[in-house]
Amino acid sequence: MTTAERIAAVGTYSEAIDESVYTVGIDTETGAMRQLDAVAAGHDPTFVTFGPSGEYLYTAVREDDEGVIRSYAVDRDTRELTERDSARSGAAAPCYCSVDETGAFLLVAHYAGGAVSMLPLGSDGGIESPTEVIEHRGSSVDPERQTAPHPHSITLGPEARFAYVPDLGTDQVHVYAVECHEASLSHVDALDLAPGSGPRHLSFAPDGERAYLINELDSTVTVLRR
Repeated sequence: MTTAERIAAVGTYSEAIDESVYTVGIDTETGAMRQLDAVAAGHDPTFVTFGPSGEYLYTAVREDDEGVIRSYAVDRDTRELTERDSARSGAAAPCYCSVDETGAFLLVAHYAGGAVSMLPLGSDGGIESPTEVIEHRGSSVDPERQTAPHPHSITLGPEARFAYVPDLGTDQVHVYAVECHEASLSHVDALDLAPGSGPRHLSFAPDGERAYLINELDSTVTVLRR
């Protein structure tokens, strides 16, 4: 890789035997892209994220009745992937995962499973079993998409003290207090949104005081303040 090249990872919908997680080099000066590696990560590894050091890649995989989180070591020179570890995610259909800035734990949202979970991580890329699995409850007005909870993402806020979970099925953003040393989550609040909005993903502004929320079902963006 050149000094102008950055690495990205790509997850896919795929069969279990297919190459399904890719690393890609992106030239930041020209915009050119090239494939670096590809691995068969399992059935539908739809979400991937790097740990804070860039040494490990984590992917959320739909397998059987309970999802799986897999970790891969990323070669510093070639960017090739080598599977390091795996663990059950705690519920069905994991669709999003976040790693804290120290690399100590991973948070997972499960769309079909209607739950969030927390898994401790090792400095060597190891993944422990979930220390928390918390199920959401409720529904909303859309008869096809909102008959049950559907946590669609889980995002750590500034200082990583709280995690924010947009739930497409209930039109809410749930707030969890994060206890790093105890590897625990505590539900502290839920923000009700417009019925039928279908909140999906949330991102904080650089100042940490505002967040922008994408609503899938009514195609809107909501600005939130802490």
